[in-house]
Amino acid sequence: AGVDCVFQNSGEESNDIERLIKRLARRTYLCDKMPDVITRAAFPADVTAAKKAGRHSIYITTNGVPLPSTIYSVESALYYLTVFFQLGVRMMHLTYNRRNLLGDGCAEPADGGLSDLGRTVIAEMNRVGIIPDVAHSRLRTSLEVAQCSKKPVVASHIFIAEPG
Repeated sequence: AGVDCVFQNSGEESNDIERLIKRLARRTYLCDKMPDVITRAAFPADVTAAKKAGRHSIYITTNGVPLPSTIYSVESALYYLTVFFQLGVRMMHLTYNRRNLLGDGCAEPADGGLSDLGRTVIAEMNRVGIIPDVAHSRLRTSLEVAQCSKKPVVASHIFIAEPG
């Protein structure tokens, strides 16, 4: 019994690439300094191995999909998903409260759903192996993520208001 693995958010309230790299470096440093206690997991077998060794493990997640501040092509923007997967990120929020290029966040008064770019990003996340997380997304955005994703989607932490 107990907790074997934690999904540790390493993002902030944005999708700033440089900021995310710095936070990933801190998580890596922490695991490197305490190898007898905690290890970064990239695959389920890593969690199993850590548990057998008496250690805890963390999966890295983000608050938003890291995209460049200027997108010159969809392909160049999608490249970052592969890079962050290689750096150990396994789950990403699509939005963080506000509207972004992918969809509407939970604090937006409108609920426009998933954008065309958002659909493309979901397909690439599926291909690369990153789990889409609809925490902080509006209902329509969340439902459209679930509809277009070919792989499981997570709602890691949400609040559902009572109707009326």
